[in-house]
Amino acid sequence: LDQARRLYHKAMRYLEQPPKRFVTPGEDEGEDEEDDGPGEEEWEGERMRCWLNLGLVGVRLRKFDEALVYSTKVVEGSLPNSVSLSKGLYRRGVALRNLDRIPEAIDQFEKAFLERPEDETVRKELAKCLGSTTVYFDRVDTLTAQLSPEKAARLKMAGKREKEVPRGTTKPFGWKTALQQGLTDKAVHPNNTRTYELLHRLAEEDNLPDAQFNLGCYYSDGIGVVRDDPAACRLFRKAAHLGHVRAMVNLAIFQAAGRGCVTNKTSSALWFGSAARLGDVRAQRMWGACLLEGDGVVRDPHEA
Repeated sequence: LDQARRLYHKAMRYLEQPPKRFVTPGEDEGEDEEDDGPGEEEWEGERMRCWLNLGLVGVRLRKFDEALVYSTKVVEGSLPNSVSLSKGLYRRGVALRNLDRIPEAIDQFEKAFLERPEDETVRKELAKCLGSTTVYFDRVDTLTAQLSPEKAARLKMAGKREKEVPRGTTKPFGWKTALQQGLTDKAVHPNNTRTYELLHRLAEEDNLPDAQFNLGCYYSDGIGVVRDDPAACRLFRKAAHLGHVRAMVNLAIFQAAGRGCVTNKTSSALWFGSAARLGDVRAQRMWGACLLEGDGVVRDPHEA
């Protein structure tokens, strides 16, 4: 990546100059002959691609100030409804988010959504910035209402593709299926089932840790879906690896009890410790108990 960055910068030193027509010795500069060199449109296209690549390399190298500069050049130089504009807005938003300029990042991701609403990565970044599932859905509903019919159709088709279930997998339970299985009112209540379906999309498709945690709780308690401890444990694990503190605690509890997974006291204690260091009071109590009893870790009464 560093070498790529150097080469792109070298190319930019050339591309920042306007295209020139090269004249061979003895040729009349005033002759109106066809120029074999690059035209303005081709030159601008190469420069745009170079800016795009510098923005991408800047993001991957975590040089977010540089990524912001070149992504801004792309946004300012792109035509409406162009792929380069949506990419520039997205990379500009990523740079701003990592620079802790969250309101500005949200603005860029919303503009990118309006350009390419079917782009799943844009929706994921917008959800990360908004932080709340409810706020995310409300905002996306507002943005969707602003889409042209053609873009709305693209979003709808993307949603259909995302909802397709591969052959051999199990589709999420709807409330009728749950009712036929004689489950409780809590499991089959339409509101709970609707919330479950929304959480399922955010957790499995958009990979949002908060949604993964809440969906895990739905599976754990049998709310809106058939109770499924292995599915709950899997979701808690995914959210925990993404830094969700409450998911770390729930995963530790499941592993300690062998609920939905093989009993693993060591992993359970380590997850309690991770959540404890992040300030969770319940985890601190459980981590202290593990240290005091030597349960899954080396006994350390002093640290406990």
